[in-house]
Amino acid sequence: MSENIVELESLKSQIEQLPKEHHITLLKMLKNKIENLNENKNGVFVNLSELPPIVIDELKNYCLYIKTQNIKLDNIENNQKEMESNFFSATSAMS
Repeated sequence: MSENIVELESLKSQIEQLPKEHHITLLKMLKNKIENLNENKNGVFVNLSELPPIVIDELKNYCLYIKTQNIKLDNIENNQKEMESNFFSATSAMS
């Protein structure tokens, strides 16, 4: 397989794993960039291999942005749980 095909398959997998809200955002991005989208009762289908490289880059950047945001949110939630645990264990020790 060529590197480009592997790259597109990886992008496809990343997009498929995203929640519906992100699919809608991606569709809005694509709607502004390409004229012809294939839509049926199962959803909208896009042939990634037919997209211009700049659009592929935008999709990759969006996926990277989502991944980065999720990592940041996970870190914040873990810090919050740690603080709650420390606070409540210290409070119960004082009682």
